[in-house]
Amino acid sequence: MKEPEFLFNEEWLKLEKDLKEVLDEIKDPEVERQKYILETFVRGAAYTFVDKNKILLKNRFFPAPMKEISEKEEIPSELGGEEVKQPKYYNEMMNIQTGVDVYPIPVPSTKGNIQPALQFKEFPIYTKKLVQKEDRKRKKPSPLKKPEIVPLIKTTKDLITDNITGKVLATVEISDKYLVNEPGLDSNDIDVLMKIKKKNIKNMEKGWKLIQKYGKKAGIKEGHDTLIKYYLVNDVFGLGRIEPLLHDDKIKSVSCGGEGKKIEVEVDGKILGSNIMYLSKEELFNFVYGLAEKIGVKLNNKNKIVNGILRGFEFTLNIGDDLQTPSFKVVRK
Repeated sequence: MKEPEFLFNEEWLKLEKDLKEVLDEIKDPEVERQKYILETFVRGAAYTFVDKNKILLKNRFFPAPMKEISEKEEIPSELGGEEVKQPKYYNEMMNIQTGVDVYPIPVPSTKGNIQPALQFKEFPIYTKKLVQKEDRKRKKPSPLKKPEIVPLIKTTKDLITDNITGKVLATVEISDKYLVNEPGLDSNDIDVLMKIKKKNIKNMEKGWKLIQKYGKKAGIKEGHDTLIKYYLVNDVFGLGRIEPLLHDDKIKSVSCGGEGKKIEVEVDGKILGSNIMYLSKEELFNFVYGLAEKIGVKLNNKNKIVNGILRGFEFTLNIGDDLQTPSFKVVRK
C-alpha cells in the first residue's frame, strides 16, 4: 500500500514549529494574543497552498495517491470492484487523539480593563487513522426454524360386520399405527365361549345353537350372543387374533416376530405396528402348529420352516433352529 499524500508538506510544519518555539518564550499576554492570531493565520495560509484539485472526502480512504477528480466524478470504492455484501469487519478513517495543544481563550474582564484577559486551555490534537471496525449492524443469521409438526392423518374403516344383524363388530384406526377395535366380552360371555370351544363343533350352525343354549343359562346380556359368535367364528373357523387383519384388502403382509411382540402390517407401502400380539409362547406355538395342520404341512425338527397357501394368502411358519422360537409371516397373493 502506498503512503497517502498529506495536505501540507514538512517545510510548512517546520516553519510553524520554529515560529511557535520563539513565541512560546514570550509570556506577555498581548504577545500571546498576537501569537494565537498569527498561528491561526499561518495555519490558514498553509491550507490555501494545497492544490484545490485534491479533494479530501470525509470517511473515505485511498490506498494510492489522490488523483485529480471533478466534483461530479464518482469516487471509486476503497474495496475496488463490487463490495463484499454484509462484511463482518470494515475499514474506516477515524480521528484518533494523538496529543494536546494549548490555545489562549479570551475571558471577559471583571475589572474594567479594555483588553480582555486570556485563559490558556488544552485542546486535543487528532490525526486521521485507518482502523478496522466490526459491523454491529450486520444482519444476524436467522435462527433455525423449528420443524413443522404435520398432524397425523387418521382414517377409520370397518373390517368385520355381522351378516345377520348388520352390526359392525371390528374396525381399525390407521395413522402411524394400525389399531384394531374388537368387541368386549364380560365374564359371563367368556364362560359361554370357552364351553362351546371345548365341544369341537364342525360348523357355525351348531355353534350358534350352543350360544343360545349356554347363553340363556348364563343370563348373558341382550345382543351379546352376536359378540360371542364373533370370537367363536374367528377362533374356531378363522385365524384367531389375526383374522381381522385379513379382512383389510389394503394389507399386503402380516409379520409376527415372536410372543410378546406387536404384530406388524404392511399398508400402502408402509410398515405399521399394530395393537395385536400373542401373549405367551404356548399360545403362539398352538397357532403356528394349528395353522400348519390347516394348510397341510408338518412342522418338526427336520422341517423347521414351512410354506403353504390358505384363503389367497401365502404363509411362512417358523419354529426356530432351537425349536423354541415360533414366528410367522403372511403375504397376500
